[in-house]
Amino acid sequence: SFDDLLAPHVAGWSERWNKADVEINGDDEAQQGIRFNLFQLFSTYYGNDSRLNISPKGFTGEKYGGATY
Repeated sequence: SFDDLLAPHVAGWSERWNKADVEINGDDEAQQGIRFNLFQLFSTYYGNDSRLNISPKGFTGEKYGGATY
């Protein structure tokens, strides 16, 4: 069911943010920017395969089997 899939999804994202979140006090624009960029990295590469990499624009990593565009 949706709820069965949602729970591990939420837990996985919470774990990522707990490990790597960066807080910038007093600069909301910079805070939004750093979290946007972290989200892009989190969405592209999980670090489960050391043969894969992170490219600009996110077109590589596990989603694309390591191919870089």
